[in-house]
Amino acid sequence: MEQVEKTAESGSRLRRGSIRGLFVSFGGQGLCLLISCAQIVILSRILSPELFGVFGMTWAVLSLLYNIKDLCLSTAVVQRMGDEQAFQDAAFWMALFGGALMSLFVAGLAPLLALFYGHGAVEETCLKLAPLFLVGGVTSHYQAILRRRLQYLRLNLVTVAAQLVGTGGAILLALSGRGIDALVFQTLGQELTFLLLLPLFCDWRPRSFSLAVHGREIFSFGANLSVFRLVQNLASAMDHVSLGLFASPAVVGLYNRAQTLLSTPRRQMVLPLSQVLPTMLAQLQKDHAAFAKASARIVSSSSYVWFAFLALIFAVPEPILGIALGGQWGGAAPIMQLLALGEMARLPLTMINMAETQLANTKSLRNFGLISGPLTAAGLLLGAWLGGEASGALTMAAAYAVLQIGLLLLRLVQIRDTPLRAGLLLRALAGPLLFWAGLTAVFRAGGGAGELLMGGNAGILAGAFAAGLASASAILLFSQRARGACRKGYSDIRGAFSRRR
Repeated sequence: MEQVEKTAESGSRLRRGSIRGLFVSFGGQGLCLLISCAQIVILSRILSPELFGVFGMTWAVLSLLYNIKDLCLSTAVVQRMGDEQAFQDAAFWMALFGGALMSLFVAGLAPLLALFYGHGAVEETCLKLAPLFLVGGVTSHYQAILRRRLQYLRLNLVTVAAQLVGTGGAILLALSGRGIDALVFQTLGQELTFLLLLPLFCDWRPRSFSLAVHGREIFSFGANLSVFRLVQNLASAMDHVSLGLFASPAVVGLYNRAQTLLSTPRRQMVLPLSQVLPTMLAQLQKDHAAFAKASARIVSSSSYVWFAFLALIFAVPEPILGIALGGQWGGAAPIMQLLALGEMARLPLTMINMAETQLANTKSLRNFGLISGPLTAAGLLLGAWLGGEASGALTMAAAYAVLQIGLLLLRLVQIRDTPLRAGLLLRALAGPLLFWAGLTAVFRAGGGAGELLMGGNAGILAGAFAAGLASASAILLFSQRARGACRKGYSDIRGAFSRRR
């Protein structure tokens, strides 16, 4: 009986801590999203499509390494149940040396990239981004320590500060006519701010330099996960690389802005989830039924929120682009609609891979990456080649949508015999899909009514939002289940922040 009570109390503490962490993380990332949106709006009006194209082509290649800048060892720190100093020391030094090697590699890669694309500005951009990898290897480890200790408030305060520095510096550089420097600083400035502030907010310090005890274990975990992420990101980066080969920087810039409008909110949504949920799921590793149920709820709830945004994008893309970026980006509307279809599969796939990581099934992730990577790269390359200069961005977006949906189905087939239970995940996605279809129709009807009554982009968006709010109110009024979910969510949040524990 005492053991049962301890287990229940431990589960209650975990639930309260996770809710508090999600609340704080989403609050911080909400501020970051506002800052990012302001950055997108302002820079898109100051800088030309060609500059975004050059940066996009360069970053498409460098992002492959950036996503494994710490050799995925920060994930190992979070996933590991213990809090051993020796393990964390070993992970820190391996991440530091890995980041240093990547910085040197990127610097040597610069002239080859310029030769590959046939644009000299690519070499300059690549060299300026090289220090990012050395800094990122260190900052990722400190972020992992804060997540492991559930210190989400500290982490998000630093994140908001870094976002402000990166955005503010980028805008100032853009206004002074230093276009490429502005695009570089929006990322490099954030990492430098992390490097300055994270050691001050985190009380952890490396104490020894020894790889003898945990080196092999860390290397095995990091190597498998790095292969998966490298191959996965290679496939993702192929859209900009392929367009850079078959189309002009202006076309790449058009695709880049459409993708950024979608990927920025997704990243800001996934980041708080990736800060909190791995810690929570790591506590459920041994209880497969609870792990599967929690994973399905995560996939379902996150998809509901994300699909609501995608429904608006799919229903009324033109006024969103016109208001957000200006008239020069109007041709990106059909591109953004196709990308939105692909993004519907991208978020659930990310959540599933996150859960699989916490089960330490890194070999499964590696095998999925080795299968999906070449398939995606070939599909995106084919899309760019078929479209060429005239319609390469549009065919690329179509290829992206088809491939993302196919990868999600492939992943569900691959994990059918794991504790995640593919059937449970499919049922978790059924509701969000119906929700997206209905809300898309509501937004489109509301946008049409707004255009008739008020006209212009503002009128269309106002009509779409009004229709969406009316639909949400009707659901809450007539659906007992929706009201119950709202009451339960309010009760959980109130309990998580209550002084009584």
